[in-house]
Amino acid sequence: MAKALRSGPKWLAAVLSGCIAVCGGAAHGQDESGPVKSGHGESGVTAKHDAAGDEKAPWRGSTIIYRNAATALSLDKSADLTYNPYYAMAFEVDPYWWFGDVFYVCGTFSVSREFTDSDTTTERGEWELADTTLTIGAQSFVTVPLVGIDVSAAVVTAFPTSKLSRARTMIIGTTGQLVLSRTFGWLAGFNVALAGIGTRYVNEYTTSENESPIIASCAPTDFACEAFLNSGIRNPRWRLAGQLSVTQDFTGWLGLTGSAALVNDYLYHQETADAEISYEPQEGTDNRYYMVFGAEVYTTPMPSLAIALGAATESPQLKPDSTYEKPFFNRYTVLYGDVRIKIDGLISQLTSTEETP
Repeated sequence: MAKALRSGPKWLAAVLSGCIAVCGGAAHGQDESGPVKSGHGESGVTAKHDAAGDEKAPWRGSTIIYRNAATALSLDKSADLTYNPYYAMAFEVDPYWWFGDVFYVCGTFSVSREFTDSDTTTERGEWELADTTLTIGAQSFVTVPLVGIDVSAAVVTAFPTSKLSRARTMIIGTTGQLVLSRTFGWLAGFNVALAGIGTRYVNEYTTSENESPIIASCAPTDFACEAFLNSGIRNPRWRLAGQLSVTQDFTGWLGLTGSAALVNDYLYHQETADAEISYEPQEGTDNRYYMVFGAEVYTTPMPSLAIALGAATESPQLKPDSTYEKPFFNRYTVLYGDVRIKIDGLISQLTSTEETP
């Protein structure tokens, strides 16, 4: 039976989900919003290093993204026993506002639609919201002498606007990020960044809710029916992640990025007094591990436009049959193409005037 963390006001989640103060950042991991995810690196733990830029407009870094994404196995009907292709498009808005050269607030608001037969929606062509986030950050607020390592930090608040977070009865998620980065002058620029991320989730229940009660007569207000309202899948309480990312800018308008992250979810402890369950010593099951890999090539033909092609794999440690999952390419691998409109570059182009001789 699910353990109730709080019986109290469900209106709190509704109030929080109604706050559309969107921000960029990374509060979530592998399955938060399906293959079409918010963020630029698809890992859920991607730190942004280029938001400052050279321009001093307070909205620099603000971006509108149009994405097309498909699972790699959609191209091979014989890859699985059952052919289950996935193709979707998504729209994302990432507004920034800078207070000087260091401090900023930013947000993420993302919506997606699957065009193949969906496994998660109940209506054809249904649009799905991802979690809305609000970030308060400090970009390169300290530079370590001699070694030239920049230190950045951010706090990301996630609001449960996605179906998955609502199913997990998430009330709020708070993430802290610390990023160490160093840029070298190879070609147009080579950047290496190491990020440490920690997230605390606050949930109403320790397990996820079913879409409808197993027994129709059970009402959400009847706490004797908790066992029939929850799926038994435990929610994460804490998440720790570490990510290494590299970016090589070749010409100033053409570049390549790659990243790898290790994510460890600490689940709510399972309490049971079921006499049918063996108490033989076994390996602990309160942790859930997975890795995230990403690679992307991008071009910036003009200040207002960037185009990117990439692949991302979110790899659980184990398959459903308890064998180890292949890390870099598996059924979760997603191929995507982005068109990114840079608001500061667009405004600069629209307002610039050419000097006449």
